Amino acid sequence: MQPDPYYLFYCKNEACGQTILLPVSMIESSAIIQGFRPTYFSAAAVSCPKCKHVNIHQLPQDGPADDSQSDRRVLLRRDVDYGFLAPLSCGKEFCQTALEVFAPRNRRMTAEEKIADNAIWIWEELRCPSGHVIPKSQKR
Repeated sequence: MQPDPYYLFYCKNEACGQTILLPVSMIESSAIIQGFRPTYFSAAAVSCPKCKHVNIHQLPQDGPADDSQSDRRVLLRRDVDYGFLAPLSCGKEFCQTALEVFAPRNRRMTAEEKIADNAIWIWEELRCPSGHVIPKSQKR
């Protein structure tokens, strides 16, 4: 099995610090499906599976030293489920900043479990990369 590129994020909730892995291909595929270049997104909203905070993360192009707690790209051999959830709209009229929310998901989760999980996410001060407040998504 060949290693695949992943984004390794650290939850920004200081009380948590959970590591979050998302495959690069999932984020690039989401852009392609919407008619954009694979590298269209410069940032993503990421849901922490542990504390449920949703935060904006810049999509790193390469990584610092392995012992750093900075978001980075890594090569891993994994077989884990992931899920794209929804595009997000900035609360500022006419803001065209592209942003989507992604969350680690278990393939065995039912639709009801996913909805219940989304409902408890914490969206405090979630802002688009341009700095505008993003209201909690109504799409599930």
